[in-house]
Amino acid sequence: LVTEAPGPPTVWMADGSPLPFLVRRASGSGVWTQCWSFESDSPANLVTNGSETSVEFADGSHDLIGFEDRRCSVTDRAGKRHRLTGAQPTPPPISKPKVRHSVLPCPLLKHLPPVTDWESEVPRHATVELGAAQYRRSEYECGARGNFSAKVAVFACGDLLCFAVNVVKSELCVRRAEDPDPNLDNEVPDIHSDGVQIYADIDGWSGFLVVPDPDSDGVRVAGIQPTVSEPAAADGAWARTARGYRLLVHVATGRSLRKGDRILVNLIVNEMYSSRQRRAGQLALSGGGGWVYLRGDREHPAHAVIAEVM
Repeated sequence: LVTEAPGPPTVWMADGSPLPFLVRRASGSGVWTQCWSFESDSPANLVTNGSETSVEFADGSHDLIGFEDRRCSVTDRAGKRHRLTGAQPTPPPISKPKVRHSVLPCPLLKHLPPVTDWESEVPRHATVELGAAQYRRSEYECGARGNFSAKVAVFACGDLLCFAVNVVKSELCVRRAEDPDPNLDNEVPDIHSDGVQIYADIDGWSGFLVVPDPDSDGVRVAGIQPTVSEPAAADGAWARTARGYRLLVHVATGRSLRKGDRILVNLIVNEMYSSRQRRAGQLALSGGGGWVYLRGDREHPAHAVIAEVM
């Protein structure tokens, strides 16, 4: 008999994917008996004979349990008889609600624009404004340290899936590669920096943590575990602005993107300040609410949006 059982929980503590396993019946009655004891003298042995099971203890005493129809009788080791009724029918399986993803227009551009010009190349209806409604906080609410907002877009160009952001933020706080690891809550150090996390379902759920390089117009890219991302597939550029910074990251998909393609994506903008050890919060394309504590770089595809190439 081949059947399925729930798999181990994911790193997002969500239900794990069902795992197949094989059940083989050994010779004998085919009865599988299990016993749990809440007392200090645990049972020493179980003996099943037909519809009766004897629970034997180390001192030679035993409980006798008998099953018939929808009733159970228990004769405890003191000789007292108990009758149990009220067996309930097997409940129907619980059906999980169908996940509904919002749809984001994903324009198909002929040329990859420079990071400074992406807003003029992407149609306005394909951009999304992220603010207080899309904020996940730590100690303070959105805007406690000044304006923190972003305009974002996802677009396609050839075989590239591109993520663009224009961040409004008074203080730019970028972590350098040589800075010591703060070793905070088992989180990757670059999570505590201004930068972005991008995710896309490209032959599996792929995630990248992207931080501007303060000494150039390039970016530092790291793959997010346990996604299937390859850091070499992503690259990008960034530029300071009078009110914050712009950043453009492109990910090679390995195939030409065409109109009608639908790809699960997410984009997270992290907020950091020089007076803090941990990031202050984040803006999420998939929606705000909740807290950033212990979230790390883990974003589940169930919370993603659909980028529809057009």
